[in-house]
Amino acid sequence: MELYFEIGLALLAIVCLIDLPFALKDNNSLYGYFLKSGKLKLPGFVAAILSANISIGNFIVFVAGWGYLFGWGGILWFIVNLALNTVAYIWFVPAFSSYIEDSNNSGTIHEYLSTKFASKDSAFSSKIRLVASATTIFGLLLAIVFEIHLATILIAPVLKLDPVYLFLILTALICVYSAIGGFHTLIFTDMVQSFVMIAGTIAIIPILLSFGDISQLHVRYPFNFNSINIGWPSILGICVIGSGWFLVAMDQWQRTCAMRDSSRTKTGMLWYFFSISLFAIVYGLIGMYDGSYILPALNAAHISNSSGSNPLVDYFLVPKIHNNVHWVFIVLPGLAFLAAAMSTANTFLIVSGHSFVSDLLMVIAKKNTIHEIDKKNESTYISIARSVITGMGVFVILVWVVFNVTGLLNDPLSFFFIAYSIQFALLAPMVFSRLSASYHPSAKAIYYSIIVGVLMSVGSSISFWILGQYRHDAIFIGLTPFDWLSLTPVITWLSGMLVLLISNVRRTVK
Repeated sequence: MELYFEIGLALLAIVCLIDLPFALKDNNSLYGYFLKSGKLKLPGFVAAILSANISIGNFIVFVAGWGYLFGWGGILWFIVNLALNTVAYIWFVPAFSSYIEDSNNSGTIHEYLSTKFASKDSAFSSKIRLVASATTIFGLLLAIVFEIHLATILIAPVLKLDPVYLFLILTALICVYSAIGGFHTLIFTDMVQSFVMIAGTIAIIPILLSFGDISQLHVRYPFNFNSINIGWPSILGICVIGSGWFLVAMDQWQRTCAMRDSSRTKTGMLWYFFSISLFAIVYGLIGMYDGSYILPALNAAHISNSSGSNPLVDYFLVPKIHNNVHWVFIVLPGLAFLAAAMSTANTFLIVSGHSFVSDLLMVIAKKNTIHEIDKKNESTYISIARSVITGMGVFVILVWVVFNVTGLLNDPLSFFFIAYSIQFALLAPMVFSRLSASYHPSAKAIYYSIIVGVLMSVGSSISFWILGQYRHDAIFIGLTPFDWLSLTPVITWLSGMLVLLISNVRRTVK
């Protein structure tokens, strides 16, 4: 089985490398390197959005964990989250369609926010762009740690490699590949990895059905009102994530601006929703089958310690229960999970490099957009972008070491809320950007709203995680530390909203 997995990895690497020379042709300008010169087509958009969002951390492990914990209710509410992704984004598109279709901008949410509120206080415009960019880069780098870590703990046993070495190798390869190819490689590899994900997901279904019919899951997971009601903290948290993620996620802004057609993004979002919902059902069922059949069949000799927090770990132990499992049903899902992690890490690295150059460096250089860079200096900025993307690997490795020592990565569901809540510091300004200009807060208020949101996100999530290591009972208004942790995106968003509402009230009183 190890040999087949190595062959699969080699083939995947060869396919990706074949396209690299074509990627270099796109990279003769910053606009081409980061946004494919605005020429992204609808199939590429759909493949990119699917591959980036069918990630191992914020999708596969999450919905599998919810399937294990909540059964049908977990799957149902996760699909509600996906529906809100689509509905909220389509409803907001008119607010920033003019920005999306303007090929003269840099294509970042941070530039959009700075220009949207600049008329209120132009002195704070660049500060908004800086702090918003730093927020995105910090949050996405934490997410990269999470994604590569999960791939490592799943794949290392299959390859019989030390997880430390595998993490270092994967991080280095992803960083170098992303730095060389830019946005072009992101689109091509996403299309390849989408195919791998489909094949790997299909391979999982026969193994699940070999344990028992879906109808038998009702013994542990009855389908009734009580099973659907998974608790208001989890419901509220997932609904805020669903409503806000595509509004604040820089990768969504990047691929949308790479297409420069807001009407086609709506079509792409509908394709995304129906496609990704099918994946959600399969991976939610993995969690339910884990709780009903797989985990109970494992014992101490099988070294399973997931306790349902990561059902994928238990899936790879299936050959220890059924000795006649064909290698295809393990290798293909393994390649799919690795592709999911690599695709998301690749996306987040390109996005972080894009923001670093297009926002941070542009402010320092006193430029508005990447189009204002002299043609003779563009190659220098592209080299800087490549160096930054490669160097981000060092940060990822250092953070991974620290988080491993502290045990922060042991519970994937908890770390999901820690890593992915930070981005919601941008949600309050995005909500106000949908309103008419008369309701816009000052640029100064937007700036402090983002800062307060980040501080509340990091401070509250880490505090609740630490509390959860010692207490599992209710700590305040009947909620456990994990309940509060699942509310971190809500806390992040509301704290930023409070700053903006207070600012508007004070302005009205004056």
